[in-house]
Parts: sequence; structure tokens; C-alpha cells
Amino acid sequence: FLLISAVVFSVVVGSIFDRFGDWHYPVVIYGEERTFTLMSMGVLIVKAIGMFLLILLFSYSILFLFSILTKRVLVAIGLTLATLFIGIKLSEELVTSGFAHFIPFQYFSVFDVLTNELALTLENFNLTYTNGLISLSIASLILFVVTYVISIVQTKIGN
Repeated sequence: FLLISAVVFSVVVGSIFDRFGDWHYPVVIYGEERTFTLMSMGVLIVKAIGMFLLILLFSYSILFLFSILTKRVLVAIGLTLATLFIGIKLSEELVTSGFAHFIPFQYFSVFDVLTNELALTLENFNLTYTNGLISLSIASLILFVVTYVISIVQTKIGN
């Protein structure tokens, strides 16, 4: 309720002082070999929301797995946060590897991925928005399947 209230308040105050914003404002998207293109702010925001929702889905799939394994809320939350933190740190170390674009933790800096700033900085243009969506979706699906299988095994062992 507080989050929704803060969002509504921000939109109302922003609309009063500067209309609803400029959705066509150009944003620079970096390309290979020092090229660039422009994307409108509206498209960037829609893509950012989509990637953020997939990051949330991935994080919740990890939480769901740990909640099935541990049966304790605080332990599951702690393990999820530890996994996310360790995954982000390990993905920073593996950034030069050939499979870095398959690691879902690489895509947690949403705007750097969308503007290709991450790809430009790391000189790996496989770190794209599309690869991020695919990587996060497949990793979430795998985690949900593993969670489902574990819950079935636990149910059969319990009976």
C-alpha cells in the first residue's frame, strides 16, 4: 500500500510540474565499434519494466526453492539474499568467460544492459536485452521445475 501510494503521489506531483514527461526523449544506445543508435524513453522504460519483472521472477524462483528446501521463512530469505549476492559477485569474476551472457546475474543492472553500456564496458556485446530475457526466463523455469520435483519427492517421502 505504501509503495503504491508513493508511486501515485510521484506521478501526480510530476504531472503537475512537468506534464507526464517526454516519452520520445532520445536515449543513447551504444553499439559495436563506437557506433550508437537512439531509443525513445518510453521504449526504454517498457523494456526496463519487462527485464525488472523477469529479475523479480528469477529472485522469487530462488526464494521458492529455498522455502521448499528449508521450510523456514527467515532461513529461505537469508539463503536467497546470499545466493543473489554471491551470484552477482561471481558473475563479475566470470565476465571475461565465453559463457558470461548465459549467467542470469549479469543482467541485474537493467539500464546498463538496455543501453549496452555493460556490453561496451566489458567488451562483450553478447550481453544484450534479448539474451537477458532468455537467460532469466530459462533460469527461472529450471528453478521452478527443480522446485516442483523436490516438492513431489518430499511429498512421497512424507507419505
